[in-house]
Amino acid sequence: ALHILDNGSWQNGTPKTASESGAPRVNNLQINGGSTEIGPFSVADTYHIYCAVHQGMNLTIIVQ
Repeated sequence: ALHILDNGSWQNGTPKTASESGAPRVNNLQINGGSTEIGPFSVADTYHIYCAVHQGMNLTIIVQ
């Protein structure tokens, strides 16, 4: 399956983009099924990524 990840949330079934203060922009990143790599993340922080196709499919990345 093809997943399009947006840094944002859902509102009434529609993706609503948002970003965290100071976070690098990672919008509209297409991840094909079976992919195992997202990044690189070069700044230590916690990043939240949301799937624009599947409501509730979220990923938290902690960079130390």
